[in-house]
Formats: sequence, C-alpha cells, structure tokens
Amino acid sequence: PTETPFPTAVPTATSTARPPLWPEQPATSIAQVIGRWLLRLAGGDENDPAILTLAEDGTHSMDAIGGYHHGMNVGDGTYKFDGGALALHGDNGTSASVMFFTCPWTCPVFVAMGEDGPGSLRFVAIDDPHPDRKRSLNI
Repeated sequence: PTETPFPTAVPTATSTARPPLWPEQPATSIAQVIGRWLLRLAGGDENDPAILTLAEDGTHSMDAIGGYHHGMNVGDGTYKFDGGALALHGDNGTSASVMFFTCPWTCPVFVAMGEDGPGSLRFVAIDDPHPDRKRSLNI
C-alpha cells in the first residue's frame, strides 16, 4: 500500500483593516512629512494621480503616475518648515506656468499619525500663485 499525503493548507488572501489614524494636527517637522504621498493633479481638469516624494534630505519631487501627465516629472526642488508651514522651492525656475511645483510656495500641512508613523497629509493652499496647484491641493 502507498501512503496518501495529507493536503497542505493553502493560505488565503485575507484583507486587513487599515489601522485607525489619530486626530489630525499641524505638521511641524520634516520627520512628520517624509515619504511618498499620492496627490491628484487638477490642471486642465484631468485630476491625474501623482506621487509627491518628500525626502529626508529636504528635497522633493512630483511625478505623475497616470492620465495625461503619466511619466512626467512635474516639479522638484527643496523644502523646509518655515513659520509653522511647509515651504517648497523649485530648482527649475520660478515661473508658475512652467511646471507644477517650480515657483516657491508655502502652505500649512496637517498630518494624521498612525501606529507606524504618518498616515495622511493634507495641504492647505492659501494664496498660491499657481492656480492648478491651488486646485489640486484643495481636492
């Protein structure tokens, strides 16, 4: 007689609940905003998805990942906290019509922390010289 092997358990994909976020608070340090953040580019009403990367070294980059702008770098430069708000400066010039993040701008940023660090960011555009960016940040 031959032995019949027992069936092995097959792991199943079980969805896990997203951990709850703590109440939103004003971001005040680079440590709270470091990471890659999904945003929407509202220029021309496309609402294209993009990734804003805020690096530990104080540099930023905005790269479109879908829609009309797919594959485009729409801005990069440096950032810091200035007077309780996030100040971004573009390295590609200062014209608001050239790229999404080229002209210098400052905006309050709010962070909702989770168990493992920042869970979400919310930018608040106030008097932004770039109309498409202002619309994008207020989506």
